[in-house]
Amino acid sequence: MSAWKHVCLGLGIGAALGALLGRRPWHGPKQAPAAVQSRVVTVVRRPRTTGNHTVVMGQFNTRLRSATVAAWASAWSRLRLVDDVFVAVPISTTGAPAPWTPADLEADLSPYPAGKGLYVLTYPGDGGVISPSANLAFVIRTVGAAARGVMYVHDDMLVASSIIARLGNDAWITNNRRSTLRLYPNGSVVGLAPGWMHTPACEAGFARFARSPTAKPLLNASPFLVVGGGRADFLYVTTTSDEQVRILLRLLDGVVQARLFLECALPSVVEIMERLFDVPVYAAKLAQDPPQLKTVLDLIAGDSARRAHPIPELMHPIKLNMVGILPWVAAFEAATGLADGAP
Repeated sequence: MSAWKHVCLGLGIGAALGALLGRRPWHGPKQAPAAVQSRVVTVVRRPRTTGNHTVVMGQFNTRLRSATVAAWASAWSRLRLVDDVFVAVPISTTGAPAPWTPADLEADLSPYPAGKGLYVLTYPGDGGVISPSANLAFVIRTVGAAARGVMYVHDDMLVASSIIARLGNDAWITNNRRSTLRLYPNGSVVGLAPGWMHTPACEAGFARFARSPTAKPLLNASPFLVVGGGRADFLYVTTTSDEQVRILLRLLDGVVQARLFLECALPSVVEIMERLFDVPVYAAKLAQDPPQLKTVLDLIAGDSARRAHPIPELMHPIKLNMVGILPWVAAFEAATGLADGAP
């Protein structure tokens, strides 16, 4: 057991965790910061049953065509372990009218499984810098205890059937292992790569986070706080423990208020939760090198050679607005096993 973890647990989740939890019960969205509350959800398809499976939140950083988003949502809804789908799309920041409405999305939904929910979450667009953390917090508050877990994916992320099979278990799932960093009470952070393009943004965000009411109780309990950095295009969290959900929301709210960049925000939340609660975390492998990307291109092309090579667990090399939705759906079906008749 690490010294930091020993200190926090030695305090009996009292001084550190108790300060995070507070004495007030969690009452949902009303306790969220303004940056999280400034979101609107429209019900496109109301679910018939909830509480058994996984809620998927797709983060769209640009407003794609209604037909594209409808086909994306329909693809995810076909998975047996997926209950509801949230489509997070940015609102215009220039005052221009939205290119489509939830009613347009409803008109483009063909087919969509009966009894599964579909929601459009509109949010102030920021290019995906902070909004994925805020959107994830909003969705968790919205679904409450109605699901076993919530999965955040970047819009064009492909997920292999081996990862889909893990949904509903106790373990969280991330993309790749995070870089472990140390955040000190004065706001300095050790471990960020000097040449990483996001290092300046993360340093500034960590300095703000260290001064926040969220981080201070943890920093007061230890010489430093273990945080993280790295790719953050995918995350699956379980939502079956009320206490863990309350701390998770407190942390997400904290990184949003500190304007901590996504690729340091979500990895840090995972690092802290893993140490506070012994949350099991599985680091799925994200396809990045050329041989893996060749496998993805084979998937997109429908090449039978894909059966001769292991499919990467997570794949994020393509853009929906570049390859089009039909090739992406074909790749999605191949990756998840839907093309082979998997449930």
